[in-house]
Amino acid sequence: MSNKKLIVIFAVIFVTFVAAAIILSGIQPEGNIAIISVGAKQIKEVDLSEDQTFDINTELGTNTVTVSDGEIYVSDADCPDRLCIRHGKLNNKYDSIVCLPNKLVIEYKNGSGVDAVAGR
Repeated sequence: MSNKKLIVIFAVIFVTFVAAAIILSGIQPEGNIAIISVGAKQIKEVDLSEDQTFDINTELGTNTVTVSDGEIYVSDADCPDRLCIRHGKLNNKYDSIVCLPNKLVIEYKNGSGVDAVAGR
């Protein structure tokens, strides 16, 4: 096989791999439920099909969470760095919004309840 043919084959494989990675990185969640936790405790399940805004108040601080057009995000917070606001909307089923100062985590509900399975 000539070098040109090998280069073309590897280029096609590379482009296919990159396209698959881009597609998989944006996988949307299967359901429309988000889970909100403070510390290690789940405090709320949110139906993303209903537009709403609500506050999560804890002894550590307050986060305002907004659901709009099937997407969820932190619209306001009293934490010093406000990274949770800058994160923007929850993108895909592997993503999460975290506010470390207020110990808040928002993530999509995993349909199976299992993130990984280990075998022998």
